[in-house]
Amino acid sequence: MLSSMAQNKKFDANKLYSIAYSVKYNGDWVRFKTEKKLPAISLLGDNKTIFGLGANDNMSLVRTEEDELGMTHYRYQQMYNSIPVEGAEYIIHSRNGIAVSGNGRLTRGVNINTVPGILPAEAIQKAKQYFPANTYQ
Repeated sequence: MLSSMAQNKKFDANKLYSIAYSVKYNGDWVRFKTEKKLPAISLLGDNKTIFGLGANDNMSLVRTEEDELGMTHYRYQQMYNSIPVEGAEYIIHSRNGIAVSGNGRLTRGVNINTVPGILPAEAIQKAKQYFPANTYQ
């Protein structure tokens, strides 16, 4: 898991006003323009650049919940090169499939090498040296 504290570049939250009425806390709280009929399920993927995400960022759907008021809540985990970014989750709240609002935290500007520097066998050997034990499970 990548740390969300690693990087968080300046973000122009004003870009969100093309799809939102209200933007607070640098995009952590957004009220979407419902007349734009933004599909909740694909909103983050369709608008990555507006949310300040880069080419290697993706939002992975973690779960979907429906409440007693008829709202559906899509919870996403930010991924960078298929690795989860710690603390970077965003929820899209919708009615009838149309995004109404969103809230959460995104880490913008992640730019780190995610290619392992050692082979798996070498990593296991180093771990065994660091944590000596008689048996390993």
